[in-house]
Amino acid sequence: MDYPSLTNCSGRYIVKALVRLGGFEIKKGSKHFWKVCHIETNKCFTLPNRKPLKKGLVWSLVRDFLQPAGYSEGEIFKELWC
Repeated sequence: MDYPSLTNCSGRYIVKALVRLGGFEIKKGSKHFWKVCHIETNKCFTLPNRKPLKKGLVWSLVRDFLQPAGYSEGEIFKELWC
């Protein structure tokens, strides 16, 4: 599979991609963060609201939060391509 570079992702872009993926509750935390919770598993992830996010943070979101929640790489990278 061809992976995106994930080097120019902003927090706002990732929040929009998660809304398109579906199954998430997104709350505005402090003025610099979002709290993203998966509805079925009740796992949460704190996402900074800045641009660009570090590549390792975005990969940990994919690897440690989205894939265990049941999303395949194809579904994730269809929406999250930055």
